[in-house]
Amino acid sequence: MLVMTTNSQDTLDVQMPYTPYEVGTEICNIFWPDDDCQTVTSDGIYAHLQGGEAKIWLPKDSAYFTSEIRVFVN
Repeated sequence: MLVMTTNSQDTLDVQMPYTPYEVGTEICNIFWPDDDCQTVTSDGIYAHLQGGEAKIWLPKDSAYFTSEIRVFVN
């Protein structure tokens, strides 16, 4: 997993050049899996952290998203 956090309440736009995922992997934020997904490119990923928000990225095809039973953290 890739976890993004901040200690600021400001809104931040972040370009993450390194990810633990291969180029072409579709990843989703577990907090907004239907609205916050992207494909890893050779430049990494881009993230918009709104007002101190944290994001946890997992591959879209991981068991977390494909399982019948899912833990929701909101």
